[in-house]
Amino acid sequence: EMSAFTVRDIKEDNNGAIYVATTKGLGKIQDGRIIFMKEDSLQDLFFVGIDFDAYNRLWGVSIDGNIVVGEKDKIVGSINIPQNNNAIFPSSLEITDDGRILIGTTINQIMELTYHEEIVIEQTYNTSNVSDITGFFIDDEENIWATANNGVGYFTPNMTFVEVNGLEISRSIENMIQDHEGNFWFASSRQGLLLVAQSPFYNELKAVGEESVSVNGTLIWNETLYIGTEDGLKAIKDQKSIDNTLTDFFKNVRIRSLFSDSHDNLWVSTYSNGYGVVKITPEMEIKKITKAEGLTSNKVRSVTEKSNGEIWVATTYGLSIIENDVIVHNYTQENGLSNPVVLSMSESNQGTMYIGSDGGGVYEIDGDHIEHYGQSEGIDSGVILRIAQDPNSDMAFIASAGNTLSILQNGKVRPLQNFETKGNVFDILFYKEAMIVLSARGIYVTTVEEIIADGLDYRFYDIAINSISQITANSWNEIGADGKLYISCDSTVLSLDLENPFVNNVPTNTVITYIEIDDQKYYSGLDEIIIPADAQRLTIHFANLTYINNKGSEVTFELEGFSDKPHVSSLAEDSYVSYTNLPNGNYNFVLSGKNADGTETIPNQFVAVSKLAHWYNTYLARSVFIFISVSAIGYIVYSYYNLRIAEEVRKKEEYRKITRQSITAIANTIDAKDPYTNGHPVRVAKYCTMIGQRLAYTDEQAEKLYYTALLHDIGKLGIPDAILKKQGRLTQEEFEIIQSHPLMGANILKDITVIQDITLGAEYHHERFGGGGYPHNLIGEEIPFVARIICVADAFDAMTSKRIYSKDGTLESVIEEMKRCADKQFDPQIIKIFIELLENGQIELKEDV
Repeated sequence: EMSAFTVRDIKEDNNGAIYVATTKGLGKIQDGRIIFMKEDSLQDLFFVGIDFDAYNRLWGVSIDGNIVVGEKDKIVGSINIPQNNNAIFPSSLEITDDGRILIGTTINQIMELTYHEEIVIEQTYNTSNVSDITGFFIDDEENIWATANNGVGYFTPNMTFVEVNGLEISRSIENMIQDHEGNFWFASSRQGLLLVAQSPFYNELKAVGEESVSVNGTLIWNETLYIGTEDGLKAIKDQKSIDNTLTDFFKNVRIRSLFSDSHDNLWVSTYSNGYGVVKITPEMEIKKITKAEGLTSNKVRSVTEKSNGEIWVATTYGLSIIENDVIVHNYTQENGLSNPVVLSMSESNQGTMYIGSDGGGVYEIDGDHIEHYGQSEGIDSGVILRIAQDPNSDMAFIASAGNTLSILQNGKVRPLQNFETKGNVFDILFYKEAMIVLSARGIYVTTVEEIIADGLDYRFYDIAINSISQITANSWNEIGADGKLYISCDSTVLSLDLENPFVNNVPTNTVITYIEIDDQKYYSGLDEIIIPADAQRLTIHFANLTYINNKGSEVTFELEGFSDKPHVSSLAEDSYVSYTNLPNGNYNFVLSGKNADGTETIPNQFVAVSKLAHWYNTYLARSVFIFISVSAIGYIVYSYYNLRIAEEVRKKEEYRKITRQSITAIANTIDAKDPYTNGHPVRVAKYCTMIGQRLAYTDEQAEKLYYTALLHDIGKLGIPDAILKKQGRLTQEEFEIIQSHPLMGANILKDITVIQDITLGAEYHHERFGGGGYPHNLIGEEIPFVARIICVADAFDAMTSKRIYSKDGTLESVIEEMKRCADKQFDPQIIKIFIELLENGQIELKEDV
């Protein structure tokens, strides 16, 4: 008996046997239990890893320095790694596809072993600062990754080690994998799970080892990326974080934005320490302009330069205009700026200045004249987060706090109806032919032409998916000469290459995750779906397995044989589609997808779906019914012609009687399907005959009309009882099934030729004279005349049986309703005759009306 133990590793040999490494030795799983190897050298050893080489030899490594190799469950070689002052202990084992046997250790080393009658340490490799190796992984590029308790790194194919820094988890990394898109997943026993996905964004601060900080503005100046933060100014040059005169000067100063004027002066908008706006010349001369010099406030939000060289400074209390470092004019509440908190500025193509305020809408300033645009002019919110003039037209774009964009042009405001932003818009930039819109969720790259056409053609970069940061509200962002957009975020600066956009060309995996038949869930055997005959609902759950901007992916699905067309759905998470009361038959569920960059699923997924039939809905049952019906009518016809020879008059009367009884029996069968319309076929046939008599029909014509009307609802025999007798409102799918009964009835009657055109009543009685009926949406005289007669009689019986139209159930209310529907639903000629029958008392309401 062995004392309690834990399993640390499991591997399968080349013959399918399962072996385990445990804290009490090595074992093999047989008959549901672990059989331990009885070798003396293995007793009570704490094994941390096992693997099999190309010769099916078992390798094991224990935590106290023992490495063993076995063949046929016998140990044939062993070695104990000599200890030194660094306390080298084996910690993991990996045998690569090319046969390399690698041992991780508790220091920053891995060892490569060989075995030729004995175990030999052939080579050791240094892993830089990565130590206490927990495992290995070989990626798609044949790099050998080493996970460790203090980080991760990889060996290139020539065994050069590259340490990976900057991961969000860096301790106790136990395992890693690479998914189908090439993304890496790291599992830490202390810090959880980390996905490292390909991304269009580059983390500028993390790349140079800087700590996270909230960023308000970015600017390229003097070949240096300057970053304005809540705690000061940061600078990055040549992919290194640097300190200089400016970073020292603005230490611990809250910076709201950065701006470079036409003379290459840098203007820094500060919000603390009483610095106001600070001008830095190319020669690094620093000048503060504050409230003491006439600035409206020391809390400065932004700076811009007008085309005439004026520097406009926006503060929390208005605007200041600077010429030659001197304030020459201020705009405040006292001189026309009713809301002085300025959030953004932009010069119009006419030389006026657009000012976006924090609650007061937009002001257009032209000298002493101020024009105001607010909600009454069409702006949905008075909080103007950004206003930006299109450099190539007279349009200015307004981003307000209502998550919308508007255009200000020629004094008129026009909202953009179809461009729905995901969150508030914080910045609007123009680069070459592109228009870039930065919203709370991410970045839209489109064109002015698409925007003004209310188009939806844009590329969206979702920051929430690709990073842990969000764009800073009302931030200021730089596009460098090389086309890189430097985005101010709440914890870093992310850059996006507009010239070379990232495209994910790896196909997604679009799969069915599980299905539900009524309330029962099924997670396996999804290559074929068989639905019991009495099942009411089928729900198919599916997902797009893409981890690069999954929220931008989409799925296309169709149930061939049931759906009228494929359905396209934007897919952010697990999604599903439900089918209720699916008719019995065979279908194909087709599923495909696209990732956010348009790369399609390969291959599409096809799943056979079979709905079993009730015995009375089988092809055989329907064939028997049609056979009986046709045989009965055939018998009637046969009897008619035989009797004609003997007694023409008597035979005709008998024929009518038999025909009436036989078809009435069929009508009663129809009626039995729906007890709520008891007697409906006979009443409709009776009303139709009365109309025919008023139309001077012969007895033979009236009789054919009677039979045609009697069988007008025969198609309901094919409608499942669950739908036909359903209490309450039908679903859209159920209503579509109900609407199939005219065609089904015509199909049942199509082989009956003894009564000419008997199918017309069944097929066309739900068409409407004014259009909009089914199944063919015919209009006016396109509808067969017999069907127009049945339509009137059918509708009257429905009204007087269910009280669905009249409020008081009186004859007058019924007549009023039918007159109202003339030309729309009914043939005017027929409805006129029918109303005369009603008004003359020839047709009476049922007693239960």
